[in-house]
Amino acid sequence: MFMVISVGYFTPSIFEGKTLYQTDIRKGAGMGQDLNKHKQETGEKSLWSSRMFSGMPAYQISPSYASSSVLIKMRRTFEGWLPAPASYLFALMLGFFMLLLAFKIKPWIAVIGAIAYAFSSYFLIIIAAGHIWKVFVLQLIPPTLAGIVWAYRGRYLLGGIVTALFFALQLVSNHLQMTYYFLLFVAVFVIGRLFYDYKQKQLMQFAKATAILIIAGLIGFGANATNMVFTQKYTEQTIRGKSELTDNEGNKTSGLDRDYVTDWSYGIGETFTLLIPNTKGGASGSMWENHQKAVQKSTSDRNLQGFVANLNSYWGDQPFTSGPTYVGAFILCLFVFGLFVVKGYLKWTLLIGTVLSILLSWGHNFMWLTNLFLDYVPFYNKMRTVASILVIAELTIPLLAIIILMKIVENRRLIFEQKKAFYISLSLTAGIAFLFVVFPRLFFNFTSNTESAAFAQYTSDPAYVTAFNTLEDARVSAFCADAWRSIFIILLGASFIWLYSAKKIKPALFITLLAALVLFDLAGVNKRYLNSKNFVSKARARVAWELTDADGIILEDRDPNYRVLNLAVSPFQDASTSYYHKSIGGYHAAKLRRYQELIDRHLIKMNMNVINMLNTRYFILPCEEGHSHVHEHFHVQINPDTLGCAWFVNEVQIVQNADEEIAALTDFDPRTTAVVDVRFDNQLAGFSPQRDTMAKVEMVKYKIDEIEYRTTAESEQLLVFSEIYYDDGLSRWEAFIDGQPAPHFRANYVLRALKVPAGEHTVKFVFKPRAYKVLETLSMIFLWTLLLSAVAAAGWGVKKRFYP
Repeated sequence: MFMVISVGYFTPSIFEGKTLYQTDIRKGAGMGQDLNKHKQETGEKSLWSSRMFSGMPAYQISPSYASSSVLIKMRRTFEGWLPAPASYLFALMLGFFMLLLAFKIKPWIAVIGAIAYAFSSYFLIIIAAGHIWKVFVLQLIPPTLAGIVWAYRGRYLLGGIVTALFFALQLVSNHLQMTYYFLLFVAVFVIGRLFYDYKQKQLMQFAKATAILIIAGLIGFGANATNMVFTQKYTEQTIRGKSELTDNEGNKTSGLDRDYVTDWSYGIGETFTLLIPNTKGGASGSMWENHQKAVQKSTSDRNLQGFVANLNSYWGDQPFTSGPTYVGAFILCLFVFGLFVVKGYLKWTLLIGTVLSILLSWGHNFMWLTNLFLDYVPFYNKMRTVASILVIAELTIPLLAIIILMKIVENRRLIFEQKKAFYISLSLTAGIAFLFVVFPRLFFNFTSNTESAAFAQYTSDPAYVTAFNTLEDARVSAFCADAWRSIFIILLGASFIWLYSAKKIKPALFITLLAALVLFDLAGVNKRYLNSKNFVSKARARVAWELTDADGIILEDRDPNYRVLNLAVSPFQDASTSYYHKSIGGYHAAKLRRYQELIDRHLIKMNMNVINMLNTRYFILPCEEGHSHVHEHFHVQINPDTLGCAWFVNEVQIVQNADEEIAALTDFDPRTTAVVDVRFDNQLAGFSPQRDTMAKVEMVKYKIDEIEYRTTAESEQLLVFSEIYYDDGLSRWEAFIDGQPAPHFRANYVLRALKVPAGEHTVKFVFKPRAYKVLETLSMIFLWTLLLSAVAAAGWGVKKRFYP
């Protein structure tokens, strides 16, 4: 059934040889292109990328470790080996189905819950966007939680094996933010379970289960030891680590800056999208594209229609959005009913998880709680886009909804016995939606804060006032239509429950009708954001970024020693340039912190001294009339002042800290001067730079993780390289002079510098992270421990069942 539903949702596109055209997959292709090319040419994998941000570790770009290939095949098995994206839906349903079985929900009722979870709108939206690693983790969270539930219910072996297996699969899927949110909810669940077991006087069972789960977690972590250890060390060097700069302290944390964490904060009123998807207009885009009927209904004036049609359909206060978080109106109604009827720790655990998820999703709209978590909850400040924590609510709401549905199926008289609670639940869902229909402007402002500020300057112009009122009318119309839809869905589900409770329909028909209703409701909303329009031919998707004439002109330069700054795009949020060139820009959520600070202080201000020291040979610029090399809106300009791969300096400026170091780049000549932090002063002890006009350096070999130079000088010289300095304590670039290790240090805030003796020498830099082989071996040991334990447990289970 899950396979049929998964494939059916994407029919006919999935049978037409088409594939999803996903923005983040295209960005990923740009991010990892040089790594893929390197592996194809050499058969080796590299942990350094040369094409983004002048060079950075590849730990979170295209991680590939010894255990990962095995674990990924196991995840594909869990996905039924279906073609993507049907495989994603299948695994989402199967995982939640397992969780409901762990809670002893009957299988056919669990099917409804599986549909409700898998078709929660956010999941389909991120599939459309290409956030596939996030989807993988969301597939695996419910079965991991199922293992935890089984363990606490006394099925220690099953619980331990399932937890270890699916936790390992979560980690190899490598979206640690989703795993972190899962662990937050697990903490709430375990505390709730502790209180329950204390009251039941079964603390020994709790202790056994907890010990087994800790071991399971360690095994799952151990199977991904290489990735986890290198990621942790890398994190300290990225924007998720603490900055050395001391300005703007109020905005800083020991991880990401507060404003960066909360950029995408869910609005307080926007939370009603859980009930009514168009509470804030749905997705960003034009009104005509998303709400054509509402535009036509708002006015018959074609000119006004044209004005309104081109305005944004989303009126929330996130920068933009691909769609709302909608869990299903009837599912939400059941959840509310469950809060009144279900007793015990589980209800409180699910309620706390839901409320915490919602409050934290508000981000800067509920800053005191956000600050509390940023400052005191470990690792929380490493996560951005706080609105995505609603994935917890997307798990807890259908879970409690199906638990109460199970009680309704088992006790037909339940809604009559709990009549007051049932009517209150209808009032808090369908009733609130009806109030919104009757008094929409009483509850919501149908313009965003940004729009209100922009519109304020036109309030004296009657024509603009009429236009803005028409826009508001169109948005009210779209919102009310969706509110009526939710009311209908809730009342239809409630009528099915009444018919079943009054013994008018049989259980099988009742469950079938509810499953069809939930699927109709959620799939109908999801089709707004993921439909056949998102699919393209595989031939089109095969090339992530088309080669422009500007790219072709630059690629005529066969010298691997140059970088590109593409000003025809947003250069530091762009992956297209990295697909073909070494770029000083790029796209990545965990770029090196020092490089981000260089961007903020110098690169976005076009400090040419900094741009030149990064070996920027070419600019791609927006097209201007009169340029000969034009392709659509791009043209190429050569930078004659770039400093090349390396250069000798005859002056060193010692600074006392990071503040002075980055400030010194504002006005300095990188051709003659190197800015060096006092921490590296010992490497310059006794050294006095001397000008040598005959000194030469040339690159003689280039690989993304190995670079070789030949130098000639009449005296000892200081050589600065246009390559990024990196040392996290475990991984670093290692320097060699004539095959012998040589110390190097950081200069100009982000670059490498090295003292070179007089005469002719070969200088080599090699990136080979230390302890890599040890960690790879350790990962495989844990992986085989996991696999053998699973096989042994399965064999023991079969023996116990058939040969008791």
